[in-house]
Amino acid sequence: MDTERCIRQLDRVRAAAGDPESAYLLRSRLRRAILICMQEVESDREGTARLRGFESAVERKQTSDVAAISVSCSRLQHMTRHLCQPSESLDVRWRESWSEVERELHTLSTLLMKKRGQAA
Repeated sequence: MDTERCIRQLDRVRAAAGDPESAYLLRSRLRRAILICMQEVESDREGTARLRGFESAVERKQTSDVAAISVSCSRLQHMTRHLCQPSESLDVRWRESWSEVERELHTLSTLLMKKRGQAA
């Protein structure tokens, strides 16, 4: 799993969030970050599936970390389904939803950094 690629995308989302008036940029970066992380999870799962039966305890732990990353991506995808619609205005409801997304982004970021540390 290319955790660096996912972390870079999440950093871009945070950079765009610094100016909430640039909603289009924020929404497109957020969608792209979720997609990239989900693609990385899938590629990691495919590699692990080929090794099934030959896993060590460390590999099983890494598999559970990938599952946690997958769950976080799914949560983000669910949370942002309406938030990322171009017609969604930057009103109080959007800002409240964004604060929930920020918390989940932090969770995902923490999981990715943990995974990166294991790979080193």
